[in-house]
Amino acid sequence: MNEKIIKFPEKRPESAQNEYLDKKILTEMLEFLSSLKESDPFSFNPKNIELCRKELEEASDKEIYGWINESNESHWKVRPSFYHALIAEKKRRKIL
Repeated sequence: MNEKIIKFPEKRPESAQNEYLDKKILTEMLEFLSSLKESDPFSFNPKNIELCRKELEEASDKEIYGWINESNESHWKVRPSFYHALIAEKKRRKIL
């Protein structure tokens, strides 16, 4: 079995600039993660995603926005489960 646990980023964003979600970055992230999932199926690990999503239940909306707003392709590539979990938590909260 090829499972690996993805650690949370150390930084927890909470700046005023993260009051709103940057939809351009969100769109780029969703496109990248979708493409990565197809090209590298091991990058999509439902167990890791659910573990990360449960941890995100305690995060504020601003923190979730911040992790997305302050991310880029290199972040998504290194921690795909974490960014899938951000999307899953946003859907659970009905803010996506």
